[in-house]
Amino acid sequence: MDDANGDSKRLEVALQFRNLADTNFLEQKLGDAYFYYLNCLKIYPNWKADLKEKFFIVLSCWGQALEQSNNYVEIFHIYKEALEMFPDCAELYNNLGAHLLRLERADESIDYFKRALRLDTSFYPAYRNLHSAKCALVERWHYRMLNDSCRNEAYRQAIAKKSVKVLIRSWILALELGCSGE
Repeated sequence: MDDANGDSKRLEVALQFRNLADTNFLEQKLGDAYFYYLNCLKIYPNWKADLKEKFFIVLSCWGQALEQSNNYVEIFHIYKEALEMFPDCAELYNNLGAHLLRLERADESIDYFKRALRLDTSFYPAYRNLHSAKCALVERWHYRMLNDSCRNEAYRQAIAKKSVKVLIRSWILALELGCSGE
């Protein structure tokens, strides 16, 4: 009987947290809504499927608010908690990577985008963000060089010319090795 009583108490507390989370969400008190949703899910994980969408909206909005106030430590803290609750969620990894990318930490963000894509190979936002992160790693002065068609054509011709010489030398060497003097 104690087990049933404990379960009903747990459900009652979870329901109170859920109601508080919904109220705070409607009042745009995102930090409080996040706290109540998270604790509601910790107490009663059976509601994960029901609350996932609201929880992610609150998390995303709260993360953006924290980023605007330069509270980066808290951003990583709330995403760590969220990932413990939803460890197989590509969207969470992608969003955390996006925060890192906006903080100009592209090299670190790439790991999160790749994790998101391992979980969901068709998650387009992670592909887009991964591409942006890779582009951010290329220093700006490279773009002028990469788009210099005269330089690139001269380089291609030089490589082609050298490749032909190497090919001819290899062919002659192959002939010399293949012929016996007898």
